[in-house]
Amino acid sequence: MQPEPEQIRELHRARLTHWLADDTDLQSRYLQLSMAEQYLPLDTQSIVQVAGNASIREVLEKLDHAFKDRLQQLVIEPNYDFEFVCAEEAQCAQNQSEWHYTANHIKTIRQLFQQIRNDLEKAYGLRLRELEEQSKETIRLTFETVHDTQNRWVRVFLMCLGRRYSEGLNTLDELLRGKHLDCNFAWILRPMEIEISRLPRPEQMFSRWLTSEMEIRLRAINHLQENRLHDLAQGHQTEAWRIIQQQIEGLYIGEILQHVASRIQGKSTDEKVLNNSLI
Repeated sequence: MQPEPEQIRELHRARLTHWLADDTDLQSRYLQLSMAEQYLPLDTQSIVQVAGNASIREVLEKLDHAFKDRLQQLVIEPNYDFEFVCAEEAQCAQNQSEWHYTANHIKTIRQLFQQIRNDLEKAYGLRLRELEEQSKETIRLTFETVHDTQNRWVRVFLMCLGRRYSEGLNTLDELLRGKHLDCNFAWILRPMEIEISRLPRPEQMFSRWLTSEMEIRLRAINHLQENRLHDLAQGHQTEAWRIIQQQIEGLYIGEILQHVASRIQGKSTDEKVLNNSLI
């Protein structure tokens, strides 16, 4: 049985009212909104369009997906947007192993650097000269300093390894073979520990434990940066970048940027950056 347009609208309102039942104050505020506002973030017309000619069960599923998708696209406030995506991604991660959830981590990182490459100059004094995806598991990043007449640069290989990682380590060993020790490095990511003794070039290779929490936060960062690029409110742009930079510095990405900056500047790298402890 296909519901009529007015039944579809009422179904959506009833769904939202039930959803807010655990917070009676919020539910009361929702019911005090005008009728048109009670369909937000959708509207009366789009609700009917989303439902289409479907059964009640299918209508509910379609409206749920449309509601979540619209909330993700909606620019409300940077911190709210970030936490919303984190919460949504955390639910997805709960139903998957870390191996499965982080399987496309390199794609996530590629998107991140593509989106923030213009911000790196202001924040870190670095220019991303090269971003090349060498395989599904590996990307190559080449950084240089802004306005550097000496043409100094540092190259970083970023590789995600699976359960069997010997072949991946051999590939990295070949990539680094014969290259300058002070400007070629590799960060190795894996949802399980790799013993330092297994690294063929420990002075150039750094192993980090890849967790679902890392992937969640990086996906939320990418979402926030997309909103930032399209949100013209200067206050929102500034606050969004503050959150993004804070999150980056708390992950291995910040470690890479600090390491690169110190190498290019010719300074000795902080011991915390160089040690192979897992984070």
